[in-house]
Amino acid sequence: MKYCFLTIILLLLIIFGCTEPEWSTTLYSQQIENSSKILYKFDAWGGRDTHVFGYTILDSTQKFSVNRVRKLPISYLLEIPRYDSILAVEIEKLKRIEERPKRIYKPTKQYSIQRNGIDIMILRYQYYGSANRKMFYGKYSFGNFKESRDSLYFFGLDKIYGLTLDSYDLLAVEKGNVIIRQNFDNSVVEIRVDNVQLSEDKEIVSIKSYFLSPSYDLKTIEFSDYGIYKEVN
Repeated sequence: MKYCFLTIILLLLIIFGCTEPEWSTTLYSQQIENSSKILYKFDAWGGRDTHVFGYTILDSTQKFSVNRVRKLPISYLLEIPRYDSILAVEIEKLKRIEERPKRIYKPTKQYSIQRNGIDIMILRYQYYGSANRKMFYGKYSFGNFKESRDSLYFFGLDKIYGLTLDSYDLLAVEKGNVIIRQNFDNSVVEIRVDNVQLSEDKEIVSIKSYFLSPSYDLKTIEFSDYGIYKEVN
């Protein structure tokens, strides 16, 4: 009887130990042009304050799962992903304050990996250096927009908070690090754009973050899937 009881306990531990935890996940997807691959950006909270976030690439036939994801070591894109290559930035966060060297603005390492048949070139930067080059942060409303293959153009801006723009008639931003948050009815809530600027010798010049909200009813479908992350409901 004793051994039977222990066996039952062991089986229960195995069953519950193999059960995947439930995650509260915010997920964004960006279609890679001329490819069946999708680049995902995710932010997930699990039990006991477990927080997992990052990027991954999956085929369109694969279902996203936090527990099975293979994270990519990237923080920002430097250009719009292509079917065969991606150029990205990795910001390395040092674990202990005493490990921080002097501020370094150039890459500490350059390397490449391959995922799902795509070559990913990564420039790694030191967090202590990149954080001191983040020169711009602001939130604005806009009255209209246009989209080209590589850029987004926002018109009729009003500042909500942050630094003053050079012009409120037009703001042009590059696509790639564009994230669209939406409501249940696919109305745009906010568009975040992170633009990383490098010098010719790959030194970080600035990381500019824009938070843009439409002043009218705008649907996510009015934006293409190319170079833009859209929220997955």
